[in-house]
Amino acid sequence: MKKLVAALAILLSSYQISEAQTKEMPWQVGLGLGISEYSGDMGNGFFKFDLTSHTLSSNNGKNNQNTPGVGFLTVNKYVNKDFDLSLRGYAGEWGYFKDMKPSNSFYRTTLGLDFTPRWKFLANEKARFIPYLTAGVGIRRVSMPFSNDQFGINGSDKSAIYEFTVPIGLGLNVAITEKIGLNLQSNYMWTQNDFSESGPNNNASFSFDQAWFHSIGFTYNFGKMKVAN
Repeated sequence: MKKLVAALAILLSSYQISEAQTKEMPWQVGLGLGISEYSGDMGNGFFKFDLTSHTLSSNNGKNNQNTPGVGFLTVNKYVNKDFDLSLRGYAGEWGYFKDMKPSNSFYRTTLGLDFTPRWKFLANEKARFIPYLTAGVGIRRVSMPFSNDQFGINGSDKSAIYEFTVPIGLGLNVAITEKIGLNLQSNYMWTQNDFSESGPNNNASFSFDQAWFHSIGFTYNFGKMKVAN
């Protein structure tokens, strides 16, 4: 316990030491892994942090292994000490597990892109720890177990729907060196559709599906500007 306290004290004492993303190094790319969570007509899986790979039975009798894992790629642009612009792509699975019955559990593959400006509310670009709030708009593709035309959903792809999303979240950048950092982020996402579970039979409450992504990853700052003599 004493060693843990000492380590935390060292981290806090170095709060002002490292330089993170600044106007001299305005670009940042990040790679991360995380999990996805669902809330909707089937139930509420938010903050369950279930990392288990589940076996689900499909209606045709096949069993599939499914996991809530998601991968992320982020490109950020420094604007000023208060704001960054952020473009984030992700791909993985999203769903809900109650039991192996097809009527109680589901997983879908998902692929999406979010544009979410960040507000660095402590406004200290030279700090080691930089927390931020993020909000914006996005679009994603979700695989579906039915034909789009069956329920009057427009689109040529019969196995997927495309929907707009509204992601909001909280994150933290931790500077390890001048160029390398650690990123933690948690994003709630409202979606425009309620078809993801298995179709209109689950739409009794007409509650739009919701997602929550938790991620951890590394970032790299670059694009150092030349200083005129």
